[in-house]
Amino acid sequence: MEFTVITQMPRTQCALTTLLTGAALYTAPAFAQTPAQNNDEIIVTGSLLSVTSTETLVGVSVLTGEELQRRMSGSLGETLKFEPGISSSFFGAGASRPIIRGQGGLRVLLLDNGIGSIDASASSPDHAGAVEPALANRIEVIRGSGLLRYGSAAAGGVINVIDGRIPERVPDKRIAGNARIGVSSVDNGYEVAVGSDIVLGQLGAGDIVAHAGFSHRTTDDYDIPNFARSESLRRLSPNPQGGETRDTLPNSSTKATSLAAGISYIGEGTFFGAAIKDLNSTYGIPGGEGATIRLDQTRVDLSSKFEFGDSPFESLSLSGGVADYLHTEFEASGEAGTVFSNEGFEGRAEIVQRTQGIWQAAHGVQYKKRNFSAIGEEAFVPPTTTNLFGVFSFHELDLGKLHLEAAGRYEHIRHTDNMGTSISFNGITVTICEHQDTTEIIPSHCRYQRCSKHQWDCVCQLYQCQINEPLKVMLSESLY
Repeated sequence: MEFTVITQMPRTQCALTTLLTGAALYTAPAFAQTPAQNNDEIIVTGSLLSVTSTETLVGVSVLTGEELQRRMSGSLGETLKFEPGISSSFFGAGASRPIIRGQGGLRVLLLDNGIGSIDASASSPDHAGAVEPALANRIEVIRGSGLLRYGSAAAGGVINVIDGRIPERVPDKRIAGNARIGVSSVDNGYEVAVGSDIVLGQLGAGDIVAHAGFSHRTTDDYDIPNFARSESLRRLSPNPQGGETRDTLPNSSTKATSLAAGISYIGEGTFFGAAIKDLNSTYGIPGGEGATIRLDQTRVDLSSKFEFGDSPFESLSLSGGVADYLHTEFEASGEAGTVFSNEGFEGRAEIVQRTQGIWQAAHGVQYKKRNFSAIGEEAFVPPTTTNLFGVFSFHELDLGKLHLEAAGRYEHIRHTDNMGTSISFNGITVTICEHQDTTEIIPSHCRYQRCSKHQWDCVCQLYQCQINEPLKVMLSESLY
């Protein structure tokens, strides 16, 4: 039995950080299923071709291990804001989404173990995401052609939070896991997160592995160095009701609890599993006249992978998730105001071809359905059902020092409101990327980016055209 215990003061709030260990130092991934990996051997799940972080042409940043634990915060935006090109929307301690190169909202897609977050966080900056980083063992930021696996709208990037609640490997120990305890002086906050994988036994030629996870976070209104209101607002309204507030930001407290459980069958070259997660979160909106938001989400996820022997195809992956999300905004009086609801499903099937000489390829299909509604005084959209179907394909040529990658996606989207009005779109997205393993010949259109193997990542030309508007062609560059 092996556990890692980490106690820390959040980096953005206190100067003191302490690392304690149970049986061993934190040198392995959060759930010890494989031997410790160095940075050169991190497999990038954001790449459909399953390569390491230094081999992929997809623009991917991976946050894992001790670095992730040091940066861990109560929200995804605050956890990632020190990554290059990423900032935080920060609408108080409870609502903070990542912003990638100035793009946020629907332009940044949040994933929970490879499936969409199925929430309402993209509709307003004061809406928190339903993806909790507390139990994450890795977070991937995906840019470039890798976006086409998940959709064509996320021009800023895709953020995939992986917590391992569906086990994919058999742990080295019968019971393996981690625990984290954090306290913060700025808001009298504390956080507890515990996750564990347990080998239940064998079934035929494979193993049954279960997972359990729990996290809880509570914070009070946090301290500030001066007045809560800006100088200009104090001049405009010099005598607010209740007096001028200083040294503490009112209505900035948070509380969140998450429970997760999963089980998998893991055999030779095969695994399939399922998991359930329940999230409850309540947080205040600073400056919102005492308004608070409570969100609840229950989701079930399925995942499987089958590796083939001597055949033209290397593996087939199937994954999906269904979620019921409810978001209620309460007035200062405690009366419920606007209620957001999102009931959604997403499924994906992906097949990887076996490498043929210099050519490697992978293909997939995706389907998403969402029933979204906003009911109340601040409702801004009618109840709407959205259906999305996508087909995508990735191809890579290894020409020695020169690597070429091309990817394409066709997508059909239909929106139907509660009055029966319907609108649909068809689109094609194509990307072409090149990559050179040399530091001597640098194409003039490449941007310098240093990595562990001193490679160079170049400009990826992105061409998009809407089939419904055949004369309109958009050209943009994705630098990653």
